Amino acid sequence: MNHSIYDHDGRHTAHCEHDEKSSAAPVTQELIIEGAGCASCVGVIERAINKISGVVKAAMNSALHTVSVTGTVQTERLIEVAESADYTAKNINSKPNGECWYE
Repeated sequence: MNHSIYDHDGRHTAHCEHDEKSSAAPVTQELIIEGAGCASCVGVIERAINKISGVVKAAMNSALHTVSVTGTVQTERLIEVAESADYTAKNINSKPNGECWYE
């Protein structure tokens, strides 16, 4: 995130660039988790994702096979963690041609 190069008195200050992960506002992302439909699977996915630094909350919907994740973590990291728990994960917005995953 860039900050103004001028302070509140109008004096020139050094340009400051911060790490986006540490200063970014939390966002909510949804992933499709293939092969996770039972209560045990839901627990495995939620625990794995909730352990990631930067995750505020992960909640899985077993009926839709989706997990909603709020935090500052990149989607690729969420997918890596789900796959390390032996599930296939996809960004809900990544289907080609804007098609719906639930067709």
